[in-house]
Amino acid sequence: MKAHGSSAGKWAGRTVLVTGSAGFLGSQLVRALGEHSVRVLGLTRAGAAARVPEPGVESVVGDVRAIDSLVQIFNHHKIDVVFHLAALASPNRSREDPLLAFDVNARGTWNLLEAARGAATVPRMVLASTDSVYGESDGAPFTEAMPVRASYPYEASKACAEIAAQCFAATFGMKVAIARFCNIYGPGDLTGSRLVVSTVEAALSGRRQVLNGDGRAMRNYLYVDDAVEALMRVPDAMGRHDLAGTVVNICEDTPYSVLDVVGRVFGQVGQPDLAPILGAGLPGEISIKFASAARARELLDWQPSVSLDEGLRRTIAWHRERRAAGVPA
Repeated sequence: MKAHGSSAGKWAGRTVLVTGSAGFLGSQLVRALGEHSVRVLGLTRAGAAARVPEPGVESVVGDVRAIDSLVQIFNHHKIDVVFHLAALASPNRSREDPLLAFDVNARGTWNLLEAARGAATVPRMVLASTDSVYGESDGAPFTEAMPVRASYPYEASKACAEIAAQCFAATFGMKVAIARFCNIYGPGDLTGSRLVVSTVEAALSGRRQVLNGDGRAMRNYLYVDDAVEALMRVPDAMGRHDLAGTVVNICEDTPYSVLDVVGRVFGQVGQPDLAPILGAGLPGEISIKFASAARARELLDWQPSVSLDEGLRRTIAWHRERRAAGVPA
């Protein structure tokens, strides 16, 4: 993780609660916060699988589905900022268990907002969401002014979470903003269902990548360091702009097809002729999905600094190092 120099000096002395702190994006965020003398509280479910916390992170026991545990956390700690990253983030699992998707993503967000609202000092909050809530694109990039067209359980549950955040901003004046992310990738991600992870592992294993569809689906891809930098800029942007209830797309503006990404990975690994195996596609999969980051550039003074090719190079190097060290994928 690179040093986030543009955020330096603004975080020292703050207490920050990060839900989902053990996840891919959350673990990278708490490392970056740790560079700036921040007290980081990481929400941990009771009975969750044992995991060594990131250095400098204090585990606080709670569950977004259990509001009483959240109320206790806000009663015992003066929290300045909340980054709400905890979610059931798998579209496939959300289709299999839509009630769980609603319980974690929608009701869990409502619980967190209500618990924060009752704190002696109400914190600023950033809700991590997804550009999947826009639904299918007609070929034009999504902007925040466009309507939400969430038709499947994962997307619908995240749209509900966004509405909850906007409700608490409008009704109670809470300073909560919504960051809609595109596909995030980079070192530290081991989720095999994600395209970059599965493609890098296939390429390094010398086998053909098996795709769910025909490879023509279009997406934005954002390197994890750039995603973290954007997140860390939101709370202070709330002090310069009225961002209560505001949605901001956090993405790299250029869309790439699945086949393009796969080809770039295999080319960097030295396997350019190893063609992928195409599939029939998944039900509910969005074929064209890419957003504009113009609002993020304006309000956050942010834009991605890592190109797709450079990000893939760093990601491949990280996976190579793991393999060389004998760490299982």
